[in-house]
Amino acid sequence: MARYGFAIDTVRCVGCNNCSLTCKVENNLPNEVWWSRAMTVGGEEEFTPGVDGAGNLYLDYYTLGCQHCDNPACVKVCPAGATWKDEETGIVRQDYEKCLGCRMCMAACPYTGVRSFNWEEPSYELDFATGDGAVPAHQKHTVEKCTMCYHRVNDG
Repeated sequence: MARYGFAIDTVRCVGCNNCSLTCKVENNLPNEVWWSRAMTVGGEEEFTPGVDGAGNLYLDYYTLGCQHCDNPACVKVCPAGATWKDEETGIVRQDYEKCLGCRMCMAACPYTGVRSFNWEEPSYELDFATGDGAVPAHQKHTVEKCTMCYHRVNDG
């Protein structure tokens, strides 16, 4: 079994969020939806510095996104079977057509903010789709999360 994961050098990360923007474009994510982002240690707002014991400010970055857990809590609580783990790749996937919009997966996930819920029809800055054509269409009343670009993994 192949087991995919992300390798991110957090020492070299400067918080540019280029990885987040690339993800957004590749997956044609709606406005206000981000499946990955670089955060700072000091707070939830972008570029909030931390304070060390001597009162000095510093900026350390960490990336936040779906961890595609070995034993995902989101899979266990999904009443519709819309969230499942692909045993061949280890990628935690979601079927938007099956999603009931109950948000149980969001509540069960130990990583805050890695899933989003589309309360309304998704809206976009551009009047045309971006990214790969194999990406499923985003839908109203559906929970979404990182797909680890399964459409690319599937193509080898």
